Amino acid sequence: TITGLVAGVRLTSNNMLHIGDWITFDKAGVNGVVEEMSLTTVKVRNFDNTIVTVSPTTLVQDSFQNWKGMQQSGGRRVKRMVLFDFHSICVVDDAMKQRLVDGGYFSAKELTGRQINMTLFRRYMERYIASLKEVNPDMTFMVRQLEATSTGLPLEFYFFLKEKSWVEYEHQLADIMDNVYAVTPVFGIKIYQQYPEQ
Repeated sequence: TITGLVAGVRLTSNNMLHIGDWITFDKAGVNGVVEEMSLTTVKVRNFDNTIVTVSPTTLVQDSFQNWKGMQQSGGRRVKRMVLFDFHSICVVDDAMKQRLVDGGYFSAKELTGRQINMTLFRRYMERYIASLKEVNPDMTFMVRQLEATSTGLPLEFYFFLKEKSWVEYEHQLADIMDNVYAVTPVFGIKIYQQYPEQ
């Protein structure tokens, strides 16, 4: 009982948890909003409307995630990785350069000299993400190449959406990633896809 009281005091006095905070704690199946707090119990309403009760001791002794910082910040993070087929990465020929100019992806001046299609794709996607009103330009955004794998070359799309509510956030994220998938063939690049063995 004393341990529970001490843990409850630590949660409140250290500003770790408040009513209304969205927390996740995988070990206890917690992913929802804190509804009640006392020195001995914390009640959380999960997003599936189940109620989970955990002790302050459990939260203090282990690690839980409080999403309050994200909710109060300027954006909610997007961190998506897409794998690309190595066989489709190549030096851009004159025909592809012309297609990219005609499509408005780059100017002819930007495509002088030797160019690689993956490099151009990364540059275009960063430019595209920066142009979106849904993305917070004051927070980090980039399209970066990760270490090569046996299943393709990974590119990570990293940025912050201004929208933080779950449903709208997911819709905006899906719209942006749909554009990534749709534009890929324009650059002659293929997304890696493992086919089932016949």
